[in-house]
Amino acid sequence: MTLPKTLLEWTQLFALLLAGTFFLVKLGQGWLMVNLSLSGNAKRTPKGDGFDALAVTVTLTKGSIGSVKIHDTDVLVRWSDGSKRESLKGTSRIATSPSHSSIVRLPWQSSPPYHIVRPWMPPAKRPLYRLPPGESTAWSCVLSVPTEAICVIEAIVIGTQWPNWYPGQWHCSLISLPAEKSLSSGDRCWPTVPGSVGADA
Repeated sequence: MTLPKTLLEWTQLFALLLAGTFFLVKLGQGWLMVNLSLSGNAKRTPKGDGFDALAVTVTLTKGSIGSVKIHDTDVLVRWSDGSKRESLKGTSRIATSPSHSSIVRLPWQSSPPYHIVRPWMPPAKRPLYRLPPGESTAWSCVLSVPTEAICVIEAIVIGTQWPNWYPGQWHCSLISLPAEKSLSSGDRCWPTVPGSVGADA
C-alpha cells in the first residue's frame, strides 16, 4: 500500500521540478554556449603586378567561463569576379620534448625542462590549441587580391568547450577598399572598415 506524500515530500518534489525547469530555460537561452569573441584587421600593400598583398589578422578573446579548443579556421575573401580562401596560421599546438641536459633540477621540480621540437610540428597527442578563460590570441594569413577590387573578408572559427561536444562557430567580417590617391603627396592609403563579430554556437 502506497502511503500518501507528506507536505515535506511534496515541497521537495516541487523544488526539484523548479530546478529542472530553471536548467532547461538556461539551456534554451544558450547557457552552455562558448563565450568567445572575434575582432579583425586588414591591411593592403601593393605588389606592383596588378595585385595587392592583403594581410588579415583575427584576434580571439575568450570569456571568463571555461576554455575552448579551436578545431579549424577559414578566411574567405570575395570580390566582384573572384574569391580566395586561406586558413589562419599558427592555430595548432607545437610539439615539445623534455630536455636531457645536465641541469640539476630543484627538489620541487617534478619534471625536466621542455624545449620546442624543431622543425615545428603538431604533437601526436592533443594537437588542438586550447584558449584559456580571459586570454586572447591573434592569428593571421596573407592573400593576393586585385589592386582595384573591393574585397569582402569573412573569417570563421569553430571550436568546442566541455561539456558541449557540438562545435561552436564564430564569424568576423571586414571590408577592404581599393587604394586611394592622396591629393597632396600621391601616397596610397587603404581604408578599412572595422570588423563585425558574430557567434553561432
